[in-house]
Amino acid sequence: NALWHTGGTVAAMTQACERALACALEFKVETLEFQARWGLCALNITRGTYTPALRHADILSEFASHSTNAVTRNLSHRMLALASHFCGGFAGARVHAEAAADVDDAVRRNHANAFQPDARTTAMAILARTLWIQGEGRLAMDTAIRCMEEAEALGHALSLCVALFWICPIAIWAGERKAARSWTDMLLQQT
Repeated sequence: NALWHTGGTVAAMTQACERALACALEFKVETLEFQARWGLCALNITRGTYTPALRHADILSEFASHSTNAVTRNLSHRMLALASHFCGGFAGARVHAEAAADVDDAVRRNHANAFQPDARTTAMAILARTLWIQGEGRLAMDTAIRCMEEAEALGHALSLCVALFWICPIAIWAGERKAARSWTDMLLQQT
């Protein structure tokens, strides 16, 4: 995470994540394995290598299925929604985005998420775009609007940017010029 947010190279981030995973596996520390795989999943999505991202997301899901930690389960759903979306598995992406969006305030405000976008905002944004791709334009736009309203109310710039990144195209595709202009301008102001 430190390399990611301080401008580290993709090679350095990959090496750090792979080393962290190797150490976690060697010492059999499941929590550290989960965190390393989360990093590798996110990194693979960022660099466009979606199949390995989905492989790591599936392993995260297996780990989360045995966890009593709601934050762990929610993160697993979000990563599966994201990786499935980019791999073209839209039915699965929708199921996992809906599960991740159904989150309570305790998970949303968990200290483990302090430097991450809001869990519900991210899930709703992924869900909105997935709905659009599945041909549910009106529901996608309604979800995008609700996502935007919630993201603005949070007052958290990173969450707002994640929402805008995912939902601006929906407004453009739907021909909602006023929303598209407003959201695009807001994204430019935030970045």
